[in-house]
Amino acid sequence: MILIDWFDPAYKAGGPIRSCVNMVKSLEQYFEIYILTSDTDLDDKLHGLEKKDEWLPYSVSAKVMYLSAAARRWRDIAKTIREVHPDTMILNSMFSKVFTIYPLLLNKMQKTNGRILIFPRGMLKRSALGHKSAKKKLFFLLAKPLYTASKNIFVVTDKTEDEEVKTMFSGAQTRIAANFSDNTERPLQLTPKTAGFLKMIFVGRVHPIKNLKFLLELLTKSRIRGSLKIIGVLEDENYWRECDALIDTLEQVQVDYLGEVPHEQLYNHITDSHLFVLPTLGENFGHAIAESLSAGRPVLISDRTPWRSLHENNLGWEYPLAEEKMFQASLEAACDWTGEEFDRICKACYQWYTDRKNDAELIEQYKNILEDASTGD
Repeated sequence: MILIDWFDPAYKAGGPIRSCVNMVKSLEQYFEIYILTSDTDLDDKLHGLEKKDEWLPYSVSAKVMYLSAAARRWRDIAKTIREVHPDTMILNSMFSKVFTIYPLLLNKMQKTNGRILIFPRGMLKRSALGHKSAKKKLFFLLAKPLYTASKNIFVVTDKTEDEEVKTMFSGAQTRIAANFSDNTERPLQLTPKTAGFLKMIFVGRVHPIKNLKFLLELLTKSRIRGSLKIIGVLEDENYWRECDALIDTLEQVQVDYLGEVPHEQLYNHITDSHLFVLPTLGENFGHAIAESLSAGRPVLISDRTPWRSLHENNLGWEYPLAEEKMFQASLEAACDWTGEEFDRICKACYQWYTDRKNDAELIEQYKNILEDASTGD
């Protein structure tokens, strides 16, 4: 059973939704999967949901239940979990009362028999904990016994996240397995490119963690001509005002803030662009980065993601945020690409991603983790 605050067709919560959707697509042929979620997308009602509070078919071997607010009480969650009687529960938030704390409490009280896999989803990164840090530290201090119970295993994406978990929860059990990428089959779509004009796209929450302001400041100092699409939920009004003031100073770059875009529309926005830019302060995986590469578009990102060796593979660049001149030089180099150069890079990105999206070794890792959890090993 996968428990998550928001799930497909929700999209505004970003990465965790894509992580779970991709997990289901990759593992459904091996496991019977139940997804327990809310009937909302962040704070909005999901449109088009005809049925709630009952199990609905999601895919071949997966079912989903969208819970109304009235069905998210403690006793309802307990009843639903007991009825399914899952071998393993997968939790996808460190803070969700309904979809994390309730299941952890039930397990602690021995009201359920299965093991629990906790996916931190980047919520223990320093960049994430830095916001409302006092409240979060107090929360984890009080809730530590729930997270470190003997039946619980943290599933982390890399050694860095493994260290983050063990720093916060000494003695925690961990297993390492990367996130799944989207395995949807799509043809490569090329878009015209002329030297001297660059179409950029930024996909991420308007929030200091995603570091949009850094990009805009670079553009104020750059000689490039072009356009920039900004896609993502506006989470920090004060931060957006600072960004908007910078946008007003740009004379050679047309900036369009598109707000939130449904996931199925994101691909077209990416393929209409030449370069994906995300100077993030920290990503657990970076699904938007994967989306760009899957669409055959190079990326310019910070080195605070799991994506490495981009330039060596002709996929773009990753730099430390202190290397502003390198970011600027890469923007200008991308602006100077001819149509022939751009097409060659797009084909390299598309082929690299296609060769890796159906990762048999990663599927085997997850199968082992889930099978070990269900047998108590």
